[in-house]
Amino acid sequence: MPKCGCGAVDNSVKFNHRGTYSIRYNVGVSSIAFALDWDFTKRDMWSATSKDYGGAQWYSHEENNEKIHEVLLLHFGLKDFSGEFPIEKIKFMSPRALAEERRRIERDFCLPRISMTSNTLGYHIEADNYPQ
Repeated sequence: MPKCGCGAVDNSVKFNHRGTYSIRYNVGVSSIAFALDWDFTKRDMWSATSKDYGGAQWYSHEENNEKIHEVLLLHFGLKDFSGEFPIEKIKFMSPRALAEERRRIERDFCLPRISMTSNTLGYHIEADNYPQ
């Protein structure tokens, strides 16, 4: 039960998995787009991809764990709780699992509800509705 009277979760949502959950981020290179993708190039984990702006094909690339950790914590509103989510844990948590953790923290600490949405072109699903 929420401590601050926050709303209950609607478990009746129907999941429609038709794309990859992606989080776009910048690294200071203006001609290249970067993203973290769930379950895209590596099964059941986050992996980094990049492409030339204007290009259609995304390619796998190595990204340091510090950057992956930073991007995931920021996207899911967990930066202030980073101690609970080390890279060794968060890297293997699905978008929905991370959204559930954020919702738990929102209830426990009466924090405002944030939106966590995939940046995939044509597939802007909320993390709460992404299949496990």
